[in-house]
Amino acid sequence: MRRRVLDMTMFLLWRIFVSISFSGFLLVSL
Repeated sequence: MRRRVLDMTMFLLWRIFVSISFSGFLLVSL
């Protein structure tokens, strides 16, 4: 159970990181 929670947390952090990076890329492109 603990292992699965860790995987979910890492997945959420990865999604947030990708979203921020993508947003920053769009701002720089404009």
